[in-house]
Amino acid sequence: CIPRDVSVVGFDDIALCAFTYPPLTSVAQDKAQMARLGVEMAIALAKGEPVPENVLLPGKLVLRSSTDTILA
Repeated sequence: CIPRDVSVVGFDDIALCAFTYPPLTSVAQDKAQMARLGVEMAIALAKGEPVPENVLLPGKLVLRSSTDTILA
């Protein structure tokens, strides 16, 4: 039984996560920041400029009923 026996966590925190049963805990990301960075990197590549191979962007855990409250 969720969340008593097993916790379920999603990624990207799509709008549907809040409306499932039970509502799905998920990791949210700043999509506008990802888009800005992607465009900046694409422009840099088009100009022949170097871009980083890996970029780490922060995420935020959005707690909902699919996880035990002990995670909070």
